[in-house]
Amino acid sequence: REDSLPIANLEQAQKILEQSREALGTGKDVIQVDDRSILVDTSFVSALEELRIRLSVSSSVQGGSASHPRRRREAPDRYLLIYTNENELEYAEQEEIRQDAPPFRMPRSLRTGAKLKKHQVAGAGWLYSSYIAGRRGCLLADDMGLGKTLQVLTFLALLIENEPERTGPFVVVCPTILLENRTWFRDAEAFFEGNGNVFQPWLLLHGSELKGMRRETGAEAVVGEPVLDVERLKTYRLIFTNYETVTNYQHSFARLKDDVRVLILDEAQEAKTPNTKISHALKSMSPRFRIACTGTPVETRLLDAWNLFDFLQPGFLGSANEFVNKFERPLADDPHTAADVIQTLREQLRFGKRDAFVIRRNKEDSLEGLPRKHEHVLSCTLSDEQRAWHLSLVADVKRAGGVHALTVLKDLIRLYQHPGLVPSLAPMSSTEAVTRCNKLAVTLQ
Repeated sequence: REDSLPIANLEQAQKILEQSREALGTGKDVIQVDDRSILVDTSFVSALEELRIRLSVSSSVQGGSASHPRRRREAPDRYLLIYTNENELEYAEQEEIRQDAPPFRMPRSLRTGAKLKKHQVAGAGWLYSSYIAGRRGCLLADDMGLGKTLQVLTFLALLIENEPERTGPFVVVCPTILLENRTWFRDAEAFFEGNGNVFQPWLLLHGSELKGMRRETGAEAVVGEPVLDVERLKTYRLIFTNYETVTNYQHSFARLKDDVRVLILDEAQEAKTPNTKISHALKSMSPRFRIACTGTPVETRLLDAWNLFDFLQPGFLGSANEFVNKFERPLADDPHTAADVIQTLREQLRFGKRDAFVIRRNKEDSLEGLPRKHEHVLSCTLSDEQRAWHLSLVADVKRAGGVHALTVLKDLIRLYQHPGLVPSLAPMSSTEAVTRCNKLAVTLQ
């Protein structure tokens, strides 16, 4: 495999950079360029980013949306560039204690008879404590089904009641399916008086509403400036949108500046990968406070957690390079150190303490009345086909360097479930499905 490539111009640098980011985002470590196999990792992507910046200096466009200290300039394709904190820490935000904040209480706007569960009250109180302590953001990582949406809405309602003089919108970014299902709207209408009147006027910035908010034609990545009516956006109390809209209209969202009171990411794993367009777009915003909601803060590699915290509290976990050397590399080099490495990270995040940066509860501990789970362990061996795939994946990791061991976890998980899932699901008969997988055969016995 080739691990180097001469890059002649800006266009080629941009193309290879996007290809490399997409590969890392899907757990791959090799890209094909002009019939050559190129090994990619975070260092390679960082080098490409710096090269693209150097090539674009003379043609970069200075604009009003570049006023946030994290934003550097606009790229020739007019996407915002930011200080990525990849190789070294270039941008950080400090805590700013909010003086004279009243103690936590349940908001008066809660619907009469609405009762939050004990863990939900504790979660809303923790969000409020993090806010008044001057944190720039925090991670709500409860299991799915524990009501993260309601906890956040309770916190937002209390802020509205405690800070009536503050203006500017709260912005919720979530996958499109949650917009279409009106998940946030349903909780607001069900648990708060007047069908969620405390949060109104609210805006679903999607579909026809998004089209009606445009004041100019053309794509922002082409014109290099906001095309949405930013002043109208500021008049709403709560804005719901999706990750694609934030990416495509990042100039407009960046122009909101600190008028955004709180920026909430639902299913925040959507923005887990460093140096992607959505990650850059979200980091270019400058809200007063940030919340990331996800039950899976780490999906592919430990660096997922770093990127979320680089969004929530920039600088808190250092640069990506520092994080990899401190946590990922030791974990990959010697799996026996996993407990110590993870414990060090938990301590830095103050996990389990009242002033933690992240809180996580599971259903078994938080919900009463659940039937007890009984586990029955069945032992089996890998099939010859699974063993061959396993050896191939491990060999790929070794060629790419141990630090990338976590990037193949999804492939390994699929492989251990059934070899027919690797590299993707292939149709087969029930007899073939059982024959190819000892695990399935043992389970059916």
